Amino acid sequence: AEMHMTRGLTKGLNSRIAALAGKCINARALSTGARFNDGVEKPAHPFKGVIFGLWGVVASPTWSQHEAWEAVKSIPIGTFQRFADKPAGAMRKMLDGVVGTTQGGALLHSELAAEGIDVQGLTPKDLTEQMRHVFGTGRINGDVRDAVQCLRFDGFQTGLLCREWHMGEASAQKQKRSSRSEMKKQFNAIVESKSEQLPLLNPALY
Repeated sequence: AEMHMTRGLTKGLNSRIAALAGKCINARALSTGARFNDGVEKPAHPFKGVIFGLWGVVASPTWSQHEAWEAVKSIPIGTFQRFADKPAGAMRKMLDGVVGTTQGGALLHSELAAEGIDVQGLTPKDLTEQMRHVFGTGRINGDVRDAVQCLRFDGFQTGLLCREWHMGEASAQKQKRSSRSEMKKQFNAIVESKSEQLPLLNPALY
């Protein structure tokens, strides 16, 4: 199926979904064939499925829970959140699932040093573990969750695509399973590219 940016969904959707579609650069809309209602074929809608990225769309890191760690490590408070806004930075790559936390921790260590931040007391492994904590304490965007429910009500298939599911694991393994189970109620499918052993942008995932 041909993939389109979610902006293509704006026409014909209600205002809430339209507003969401304009922001979700990490989502894809999938075009499929005709649909049937009560056994009667209806004209095919140009889009029948939407795949969402996890971070920055469906969920966001809870940066306030990270500030105490920054203070202890003598990193200016807010540094991680600021680095998350750097389009090609290590933090952005981890959030987008382009790299994992192990590789991302090493990249982030170099970026912090390049910006003049004292990293003598930090190792790439320290940053990797803290990034997993950041991901593990993330929170679901309620507005997006409501919009996903509207999409499903309108007959769209919905999917969530991420590199690896970390949410909830900062508390306990049971909480990790619970958060994933809760999200599965919102989406038709959750796919982890690491489990599938495919790069995040590989069309086969879609």
